[in-house]
Amino acid sequence: MNSFVALFDDLLSIPSHGNGSCNHSDKNSNAYERSCIGTLEKHGFTAFQNLSGKKSIEALFALEHPEWDNLPWGRKKARKLALEDFKIRLKDGKLKLRHFYSKSYIYQPFGSQDHPDFFILHGRVIQALEAKSGKNKFLFNSGRPKNPNQIYLFALNSGSGAALAKHFFSSPTLSSMNDLEETFVEPVAATNQILKELKTTGHNRYGLYYYVRRMVLYSEQMVGKNNEEDLQEVRDYLSGL
Repeated sequence: MNSFVALFDDLLSIPSHGNGSCNHSDKNSNAYERSCIGTLEKHGFTAFQNLSGKKSIEALFALEHPEWDNLPWGRKKARKLALEDFKIRLKDGKLKLRHFYSKSYIYQPFGSQDHPDFFILHGRVIQALEAKSGKNKFLFNSGRPKNPNQIYLFALNSGSGAALAKHFFSSPTLSSMNDLEETFVEPVAATNQILKELKTTGHNRYGLYYYVRRMVLYSEQMVGKNNEEDLQEVRDYLSGL
């Protein structure tokens, strides 16, 4: 499906939109992601049409699994479990479409704070894409993807690049980060228990609590020579879809 490669090359040509507040807090005004949408539509991809006001993923599930429609009340719990399994397979990159044959995209399928930014649907293929833009660097502050073949597309003032998630966040890298984050769990829980007790005694009048947010910053060049191998791997991967 070489049209994926042509689309990818066009997406790579989108310049950096900097790292202003619109690229972080207001996802609906993210200029870089909006430019990606424009490029998708130039290549004939249309926004996935919801059915009967359902959310996009639920509408896609209904299209792919019509057998779950018009269920008696007693089977609604089974349908809910099937929908959750559908979402898990989507996030893990293990889903192949059965009934969808058009060119479409779903923007922010799981919300603005979760991976990926896009699902690109082409025939029976569904590809996850995370789009990042910054002047010279940017932060990862919304966790890591579970789909090893999710594509990271990034644009900086110094150029554009891309990598598959499995090489961006390799297994040893993820293991090290996860080990660190495990050490946060008990101290944070203990601190919040103390804050809860302080609330009852009037010393935490506004109910403050503490949480740890994942933030990852890269230190090596993301474009140019350092990215050549990963960039080519993305093209090879797309050529095989």
